[in-house]
Amino acid sequence: MKDLVVPFRGERYREGGRLGRLIAPPYDVIDAAARARFAALDEHNIVHLMLPEAPPPSTGDRYAWAAEQLATWRQRGVLTRDTEPVVYVMAQGDRLGVFVALAAEGYDSKRVRPHEKTHAGPKADRLALLRATRTNLESIFLLAPDPDRALEQALATVAKRSPDATAELDGVPIRVWRVTGEEAFRLTAHGARRPLYIADGHHRYETACAYAHENPAADRMLAFVVSSADPGLVVLPTHRLIHGTGRRVDAVLPAWRSRLFDVAPVPRGVDPVAYLRELGKGRTACLVASCWGSRSSPRRGSTTSLTWARAPPCGRSTWRALRHSS
Repeated sequence: MKDLVVPFRGERYREGGRLGRLIAPPYDVIDAAARARFAALDEHNIVHLMLPEAPPPSTGDRYAWAAEQLATWRQRGVLTRDTEPVVYVMAQGDRLGVFVALAAEGYDSKRVRPHEKTHAGPKADRLALLRATRTNLESIFLLAPDPDRALEQALATVAKRSPDATAELDGVPIRVWRVTGEEAFRLTAHGARRPLYIADGHHRYETACAYAHENPAADRMLAFVVSSADPGLVVLPTHRLIHGTGRRVDAVLPAWRSRLFDVAPVPRGVDPVAYLRELGKGRTACLVASCWGSRSSPRRGSTTSLTWARAPPCGRSTWRALRHSS
């Protein structure tokens, strides 16, 4: 069986000095306004390829237009290709990880583990772009189990050097180091000792696997691997509004208490979010807020807990303003 992750001969922007004007977040967090903002930064911003829009008066295939733009960028020297296998270590704020070439082999081998279902529409979109450009234009985000912290420590050693490139994206500082030779292979070996877990990019990964099935030689994709022990790794909650009949929390609370969770009240007079943050330091905990019922929170001895608190009236905009990350 081939190595799960390896160094690669990558393609990158030639000019590192204006990197902040050329990069963008993942495609699926960019709305129309954000796309326009990134596109206006530079004619070579990656968003022009990642979310292509053929300029007026053209009404042609936007994926073909992206492929044409990519070819033009290459001809004009906007991009340069590595001549030897490398990996790229990147610090994004306090989070540290490494870009590698990941085997696009699907889930059957259980070396890459998913945590969510995917939808046909986004995969069809990404596959059309991949077929047209024949290039991985963005990476996925993987978590690597790292019980002995070997990957974390190896990356931290690289990050003590002066970076090869710097940038800023939405206020977050970015530093990049290019790593070659035996050190690059040691980093990939540290990152592939155990199955990798997809933190973000299920649609992109499954698209790459579908493309590899069509083109067996294109059997790898770009991935950013972060140690699970990385001190800068923060997973924020994904907030959900649950609708429909039979969903009143006071009605389902007895079943949750008996079968799934330890449930207890949030003390009155405390900030529920601050209280939840404290409880979550030693276990998995969550907060359920409803228009009905009373306050509850987890007991101290539990490893999986649920907190329950009276919320503002249903429909309040404050419910929708909660910060979240998925």
